[in-house]
Amino acid sequence: MPEGVVSDVVEAAVPRRGSHRGYSLVTRKVPEELVVHRGPLRLTTPALTALDLCEGGADVIDVVLRSRAASLSDLWRAFELTRGRRGNHARMVHLLDSKSEPWSAAERLCHRLLRDAGIGGWRSNLPVRAGGRTYYLDVAFPEVGLVLEIDGRLHEDDVDVFENDRWRQNALVLEGWVVVRFTWTMLTRHPETVVETIRAALAATKDHGRPTGFRQSILARPSAHAQ
Repeated sequence: MPEGVVSDVVEAAVPRRGSHRGYSLVTRKVPEELVVHRGPLRLTTPALTALDLCEGGADVIDVVLRSRAASLSDLWRAFELTRGRRGNHARMVHLLDSKSEPWSAAERLCHRLLRDAGIGGWRSNLPVRAGGRTYYLDVAFPEVGLVLEIDGRLHEDDVDVFENDRWRQNALVLEGWVVVRFTWTMLTRHPETVVETIRAALAATKDHGRPTGFRQSILARPSAHAQ
């Protein structure tokens, strides 16, 4: 099971029906490619585990992508190897919505708003070097030096995350990036205003120009998704 995902019941794939307290026994065959060995245990790969758990929502896909326990291509491969399962339509919808590889529900929603608004030129989880550290920008427009920082639900309660985000923002600004922040509440309750703000920020950075220093901070990472 991907780190950060907790379940009260362990699901086990078995060749025949049975029952055991604390376990949900499912009669199915798991392709050998999707099995990993941990001592005497045979476990499903993180990609298949995420697919098994994502029928009710895509949060578990965000977790497995953020932890890099599996890539989006791993998830699609697991899906292809397990076609015909009940719930696969919902799994496919979540995978299609994950094409920009969001690392949280808030990032997923922001990506969707950008796509629906027809706003291009952005990259997700773009690695940059700033203040002696490597940061992965939530959403970046590298051509104009604009960063959208997405404060998800975790940011509201975790003091360490809050503090780290301020150090991160200061380092990015000193490298020449323009940083615009959006919260979970902004994204869910005021999506039109979020899109208008992004358009205004893009216009401002294009009109006024940015110092060239920020370009030198961008690290090569082909997997950083571009739109």
